This record gives sequence, C-alpha cells and structure tokens, in this order.
Amino acid sequence: MLGFEKFLKTCWNADPERGEANFDIDDDKIQKGQYNIFTNDIQKPKKVDLFERELREKIMTKILVTDKDIYLFTLSNGFLPYHARKVVSSMIRDDKIQKCNLNLTTEVCKTKFPLTQVKLK
Repeated sequence: MLGFEKFLKTCWNADPERGEANFDIDDDKIQKGQYNIFTNDIQKPKKVDLFERELREKIMTKILVTDKDIYLFTLSNGFLPYHARKVVSSMIRDDKIQKCNLNLTTEVCKTKFPLTQVKLK
C-alpha cells in the first residue's frame, strides 16, 4: 500500500486540483441533467466531490467502519488520506460521527495494528 500511496502523492503533487483526473473523463458516477442555473450548461460534478459524497454515505451506512476501511477505500479510489481526513473532520463538526483519532496511514494494514472504530452519533 505504501508504494501505491506514494504514486498517488506524486499524481496529486503534479496536479493538486485534479490529481490527474478530477473531472469525469470516463462517464462514471455522473448524474445526467445537472444544469448550472446561471449558464444553463450541463455541469458535471468533480471527482473529488463524488468521492467525498460516497465516503460520507459509506460511513453513514456502516459499510466503512474502521480507519483501515476508510484508508483502503480512499486509496482504491485514487485519493490521499488528507482527502478522507477532510471528510471525517467535517462529519465530526456536523455531529454525524463521534470524535476519534483515525490512523489513515499504511500502519493500519499491519497485521496486529489496533484499528479504530468509527461510531455514528
């Protein structure tokens, strides 16, 4: 996982706004017909926005229940731990989950590493 995370860091350092592909280039996860009310153009959500929404949903529906779950989900979707931390911090501020210290690093992938549970409020 460490090698994969390093690769993603390189991608996000090269393109901090999009991490190589922030806009939907593969036509995935886009809801058709999202118009900008000011320009009347079809507006596609950014991949970062879609990732944040999906991460919130998976935490709220208890699909992702530990820091390891969140870490692996984040990397497998092409994002870095700081993207997930931003979402988790927001959910704590919004009183959706209890305050916790999640370890979103490769450490959570070690065999006997203690995992932190995410608890809904």
